[in-house]
Amino acid sequence: RTAEPEKQAKLDPKRVAQFSMQIPAQDSLQINIDHNNLSGTVPDLSSLANLKSFYINNNRINGTLPAAPPSLQASFSGLCPNPLTQTPAPAWDTATGVTPWYSGCTDEIFGNGFE
Repeated sequence: RTAEPEKQAKLDPKRVAQFSMQIPAQDSLQINIDHNNLSGTVPDLSSLANLKSFYINNNRINGTLPAAPPSLQASFSGLCPNPLTQTPAPAWDTATGVTPWYSGCTDEIFGNGFE
């Protein structure tokens, strides 16, 4: 019996406007949707008890982040740049390896105010 080739979804950044997730239970789960020109908010992640990494960086995702699942591995997530609400969250600091996690979330070319 021959194994079926793994199917991968291709996202066209010019056509993708928003995303939503419905993810079945997994033993170990990694979400990597970075660099896809996605917009919208991050849904509640509390049901993803086995989420190990979460990469949503380099999109147009906004709003307030939900609580980080405790299963996230330290320094195995990327959230910025995205126009997210900059709210202190030590669990996301740990998950991204960046303190504060939002220090790289800016839409400006010169984040320090220079024009």
